[in-house]
Amino acid sequence: MPSNMNSAARAQHHLVRAHCSTSTPARRPRGDPMKTRWWWLPLNMLAWTLAMPLLSVGLRFLEQHRILAMSGSVVAAGALALLLWAALIYARCVPAAPELSRRIGYFVAFVAAMLALGAAALWLTFWAIVAIYGL
Repeated sequence: MPSNMNSAARAQHHLVRAHCSTSTPARRPRGDPMKTRWWWLPLNMLAWTLAMPLLSVGLRFLEQHRILAMSGSVVAAGALALLLWAALIYARCVPAAPELSRRIGYFVAFVAAMLALGAAALWLTFWAIVAIYGL
């Protein structure tokens, strides 16, 4: 509080601060974003990786039982859902950085990791389909 305030202004300031502090719950300080919930990012990336074979096996099952034909639009919808999920993971789990260079670095690292996980998921999908349905 500034020291040049008169007593009436100080009283008004204290009333406003008291009213604000009782009507709204106090927020905890966020702290360093790298130290809070660091495990959400790898957990979401692992779930994204495992969703690809599960989605593929599920679509193959639906096609075999003639519930849903495996067409280009169905595969594109699945790919779009995975892409949107990856964007949501980036938006929610990658920490914000004040410097542009660090933001670009986080983005490049995230895209590289997701590309590697996507390749691993495709490999896992292939072997899951071979194991369940054969060649």
